Parts: sequence; C-alpha cells; structure tokens
Amino acid sequence: GVLPHMEDYGLPDVAGLFQGLPHSLNEWVMQVRRAILRFEPRILPHGLQIQAEPFDARKGEQRIRLTVQATLAGGESLRLAAVFDGDGAVHVSRRGLSA
Repeated sequence: GVLPHMEDYGLPDVAGLFQGLPHSLNEWVMQVRRAILRFEPRILPHGLQIQAEPFDARKGEQRIRLTVQATLAGGESLRLAAVFDGDGAVHVSRRGLSA
C-alpha cells in the first residue's frame, strides 16, 4: 500500500508489474479490480469489467493500458482509460459517461 497506516490502500508498486510482464498483466488487472471494489462503493461488483490493451514488449514498451467499464449504483455507466507508465506515473481519463 501507499499509506503507512493503511497497508492495503492503493495498488502495489508499478515497477514490479513491468518486471514480470507479460505474465504479471492478469494479476495486475485483478489488483486494480480489487482496489476499485474496495475503495469505490458506488461501483456495482457485477457491473465492473477491466480489459488490458495489448502492448508491444518487443519494442520495450513500458506502458500498460486498461479500459475500465463500470455500472454505478444509480444505474449510470462509466468508462475510464488508465495508463500505467514504467516510471510510475498513472494517467486516468474518462472515456464517457451515460445514463
């Protein structure tokens, strides 16, 4: 975790993800799913889908892209793009919200 008083808060260090690619990708998707469900109560568990987009390891690409689709408790749909860079940066953007 990222907070000393909450060891299970957040996600593990991104560096470990890149060291284990491509085998660590499925585990990373599961870690993201667990974190979302634990810390975002508005998202319905059965309405959460996370898909990893392909990366080119042959080119030494140090970037993982995830598409997160979720159904919120109020019935709204949410779609996010999350990009994890090898330097530890994370970029999240909304891809669309609809009722």
